[in-house]
Amino acid sequence: MKSKEFSVIIAALVIVLTAGRVTAGETTALVLNVHAVRSATSFSEIDYGMRVLFPAWDPNSPPPVRSITLVADDSGDGAVFSGDLTAAGVSEVAVTVAGSGQLPQDAKLFFDAITESGSQVRWFYSDVGCYDEPDKPARTVVSFSLAGGWYNNIPGGTKQDVWDSHVRSIARIGIIIVQGTAPEQYYDVTMLQLLDSAGKGIGDPAVLTPLQEALANVFGKKDISALSADELASDLFRKVAAGVDVDEEPEADFNVEVVSIDENGVTVRWRSAPWGVYTLYRADDLISGFSMLETDLRPTAEDKANRFMTYVDETAVGAGPYFYRAKLQIVEE
Repeated sequence: MKSKEFSVIIAALVIVLTAGRVTAGETTALVLNVHAVRSATSFSEIDYGMRVLFPAWDPNSPPPVRSITLVADDSGDGAVFSGDLTAAGVSEVAVTVAGSGQLPQDAKLFFDAITESGSQVRWFYSDVGCYDEPDKPARTVVSFSLAGGWYNNIPGGTKQDVWDSHVRSIARIGIIIVQGTAPEQYYDVTMLQLLDSAGKGIGDPAVLTPLQEALANVFGKKDISALSADELASDLFRKVAAGVDVDEEPEADFNVEVVSIDENGVTVRWRSAPWGVYTLYRADDLISGFSMLETDLRPTAEDKANRFMTYVDETAVGAGPYFYRAKLQIVEE
């Protein structure tokens, strides 16, 4: 058999959504209330969360202590951010933070437990992530267990029996952010969520579609319409839309690739997304351009499990070369 040359690319995404938008008011996991502000810190509501703005300070002067405490809103239907979180099935706490490019001095989750005497004890988790790349969301998921790294400042207060008692009577849960360096900086908290043992949100009235879940995990926003123009134009969004798990495969590509060449034709494959409807194109040369080979290609259950779709081009029987292109159309039922 003669050798064949192949160039494989994936075209720009075509976005078509039929699902309704999930707004912050419809899911308690994304609603935050300002609970405490120190110094000149300011805040503002943004889509799907809260922006905290710290003004600049003179680096030649002693740094001021500027912090803000954001508390999960427990007033909506299905809210589970207080009370007995053990009975509610809470297994993990997730928070998504993006910033202006600086790193905070401190960013930590907390919850206030009500003791038998009626006093309150504050528990902390200190390793909340934030990137030094502007507007890049960092998602932190921490086990809601003593072994997960939670602590309090009471002598002997981090024993298992104390934890077991405190998590059954929680007054509030939230995040504290402390300004880092001198320049003006902001931090966007776009998601604070309680997760069950399967990693699903607890107390969300809205059931997430696979696409909404993927967007929430990466961008902290559950709907494409909430993404900024820069986010939509980013390679990260293209990977998420194409079905790449960016946590498991951060360097993964989303190209069409040749699987085999035999007497039956050319078998190609590309990453499959549950929300994807695909059109496959082929060209014999790049000057004449591409022609549609097949349209309305939808992933089967097996494709979704494997994260790849395959197609056998039975018309590719000549010597070639052949060039393939796949176009993804995002369709949410």
